[in-house]
Amino acid sequence: MRKIGLFAIVTLLLLSVSAHADSVFRGLCWGDALNAIVPSYESNSEFEELGVEVYRKESEVLNLGSVILNRIEYHFFEDQLFRIVVFANNEEDNREAAQAMLRSRYGKHTKQNIFLGEVTWAMSDTTVIWRWPFPGTYEPTITFVSNRLAKALSDYQEEQKAIQAEKDAKSW
Repeated sequence: MRKIGLFAIVTLLLLSVSAHADSVFRGLCWGDALNAIVPSYESNSEFEELGVEVYRKESEVLNLGSVILNRIEYHFFEDQLFRIVVFANNEEDNREAAQAMLRSRYGKHTKQNIFLGEVTWAMSDTTVIWRWPFPGTYEPTITFVSNRLAKALSDYQEEQKAIQAEKDAKSW
């Protein structure tokens, strides 16, 4: 009986570890530390925000199958990977290939906003957002976001805003 109980506990532990370690993108998992993308360098980004550090790999494979990419950014909050932004080449055939690839991988989207050129796949632990611009404008992006860590970031940012508002109110 003790062997069965011990086996059940070990099995549950292994399942919980493997569930946490599901790869999101190219072997990376949510919560991975910066050393998971070494060698890397800090980068500027249009996605910069309070509490977020953005990095890029020094040598990055810039394609997803037949989809040509311009760059990939890895976003960290409290030293944990929480968002990956993939910038695709803005050519019509490339945009169509990217959209077809995402549909094949994730199925029917859960939300679409044609006016913004945005499609979303919301899953339990990850949200994937495909944004495509008009030809000749900014780059299309595929954004992978950890729902849990994005919520933690949002809570942190709200806390920081409240602290700053309190300081501002006391300043006059």
